[in-house]
Amino acid sequence: MAYCIGMARETMIRRATHGDAEVIADVFLSARADALPEVPLVHSESETRDYLLRLVTNPANEVWVAERGGGVVGFLSLREDWVDHLYLRPGWYRQDIGTALLNVAKIGRPGGLRLYCFQCNRRARAFYEAQGFFVVRVADGSDNEEHEPDIEYAWSADASAASSRPGSA
Repeated sequence: MAYCIGMARETMIRRATHGDAEVIADVFLSARADALPEVPLVHSESETRDYLLRLVTNPANEVWVAERGGGVVGFLSLREDWVDHLYLRPGWYRQDIGTALLNVAKIGRPGGLRLYCFQCNRRARAFYEAQGFFVVRVADGSDNEEHEPDIEYAWSADASAASSRPGSA
């Protein structure tokens, strides 16, 4: 299944294949370095690439890529109702690509979504909040590998519909 998003921008969202694992790793590593330079990587580049290959090939995960101009510019990984990863190549922010990927997740998970975001990632926090996610829990980072303070967010179609109705706050 593939989705074509936007007429002028020609973004295609499709399920990732085994062959996408390397480029997904490239996107992850470059986006992570750009967005979170102050958060140390806890795994080597090789370990990260191996992890992302397993992520793409594991049937328990649903991985989507966004393509523009024939190249992968972003990806989203879902496990049950969790958004485990949403990353865009540097230079491709604020072009509705993250929104398009997240909309695929929302369509596939109308009962709701959850995710974690590092507190220091202000751009991602603003994005998720603009997409209708709300804070569930703020934590000190003791539960993640990086030991970086994080925020648990949730989204529900019911809450999004209620907040978009006229007269709602």
